[in-house]
Amino acid sequence: MNMPTTQSTDGAAEAYQQICKLAEEHALILQAAGGVVTVVHPDTQRKEGVYCKCQYMAGKRKSMGPCVCKDSGQKGQCFSEQASQSGGG
Repeated sequence: MNMPTTQSTDGAAEAYQQICKLAEEHALILQAAGGVVTVVHPDTQRKEGVYCKCQYMAGKRKSMGPCVCKDSGQKGQCFSEQASQSGGG
């Protein structure tokens, strides 16, 4: 992820870089543009049906669809990934 680099005397820019790196590593980023990053909790990702998009943004998923994890109560991988790993849908 390309994040803006700025001079900061109070360490804020470095903290921002660290936060973004951590969020990216854990597939918590829904979108990022122009120095603005939307970080979403995994439970909220599933509830709102954006889990697969966050996984895709982090490079942990080959495509964004189809994803049926919204309101599924699934606590692990989304159903479409489970199905593809087990040879199903």
